[in-house]
Amino acid sequence: MSNKPTVWITGASKGIGAAIAELLAENGFAVAASARTPITSIHENIHPYVCDVQSQAEIAQCFQDICARLGGVDVLITNAGVATFASLVDTTDEAADEMLGVNLRGMFLSMKSVLPAMIARNSGVIVNILSVAAVKTFTNCAVYSATKAGALAMSRSVREEVRAHNVRVIDILAGATETAIWDDSARTEFHERMMQPDDIAQVVWQAIAMSMSGRMVLEEIVVRPKGGDL
Repeated sequence: MSNKPTVWITGASKGIGAAIAELLAENGFAVAASARTPITSIHENIHPYVCDVQSQAEIAQCFQDICARLGGVDVLITNAGVATFASLVDTTDEAADEMLGVNLRGMFLSMKSVLPAMIARNSGVIVNILSVAAVKTFTNCAVYSATKAGALAMSRSVREEVRAHNVRVIDILAGATETAIWDDSARTEFHERMMQPDDIAQVVWQAIAMSMSGRMVLEEIVVRPKGGDL
């Protein structure tokens, strides 16, 4: 393992993932930033990888490449996510499959890839970027909410499975944040109310720092715009 703690961030090409990558790189982490599309590194501590989290083979190869280059993964941040906001009737099979594949299967595969090594060395942090939609009902959000609720249930179970191995699992339930997951009209209308990716990045950074240095762990954090949900 290198002297710098290593973090692997999925879905790091833009939005919340990119903001987290930049902030952690600035704070001395060696950042493995992966996404389905190539990432142009903007910091010497950011190391880009192309990886589709829906593919077990690509996840395994990405993890192997990160370990070979950076020595291992101290922190995993599962940030990759997609959303289609539509009624259940209007949600296409293709959109539903992608949400299930990225939001749920992708998190499962990512955690499964890093956990054996974390358990073996008795140390590690996993941060899952989820959504308030996991615990609150919104219309036109049935499948997306189901994937995030399922991801939260998975994360809660994994937390108890690995607690004795000193692996800390943190869930960030984020409210409306101005990213490409929203269409242009919504971002224009609600710009003043939405949180920004940098806001979530700050929460993630503080949660990791506190969990790595002390006797406690911040297990579930709900972050909303100060004006409430949209």
